[in-house]
Formats: sequence, C-alpha cells, structure tokens
Amino acid sequence: MSPHSKTMNRWIPISRDELEELVSAQLTECSPEHAQQFARLRVPFRTASVMRDGVIESVFIVAQLEEMAIYYEDIEDGFNVSEVAPDGSIAPLASSSGPSPMRFNVF
Repeated sequence: MSPHSKTMNRWIPISRDELEELVSAQLTECSPEHAQQFARLRVPFRTASVMRDGVIESVFIVAQLEEMAIYYEDIEDGFNVSEVAPDGSIAPLASSSGPSPMRFNVF
C-alpha cells in the first residue's frame, strides 16, 4: 500500500512532491515519444475538484490540451483523462474503466 493511501485507516492524500516523484518514475517507463508528448502537454500541477459519489474531492491535473486533462486519482491510485469544466473542475465521467498508467495517446 502506498504512503499516500490508507495508513492505519486514515486517508493521507498524495502530496505534490510525491506526485512529482511518481510522474518522474513513470516517465522513465514510457517510450521516448510519450515522454516528449507529456513534456509538451505538462502543466504545473494544480488541484481541481471532481464529484465522486456525490462528494466533492480533489485531484491533481498534470497535463492538459485545450479542455482535456490528464489528472491523478490518488483514491484509485492512477491517472485518468477527462474534460475540464469551465469552472476548472473535472467534468463528470460518463463511465470509467478505472485509472491507468500514464495515457498520452488520448490527445
């Protein structure tokens, strides 16, 4: 279990520094093309709200192209892609196949 998940039944969200380390580690596993694509789309990590089961939670957006963003879901311990709403929140997903490793080919 990762340190930013549940520890002794207490949720500890991932920190910006932990996410930087995670992204760096995953980029070493990406193809050079995907790493270059991420470098072009990367944004300074910022938080965004997302509605999950009627509760507003926070995620980190790590890359964005126009209204589409890659964000990190620390509750599900992975990355997802979704549209960013006009207010900066993550638009609700119609359906989700769960988080995945870095996904760059969606753009």
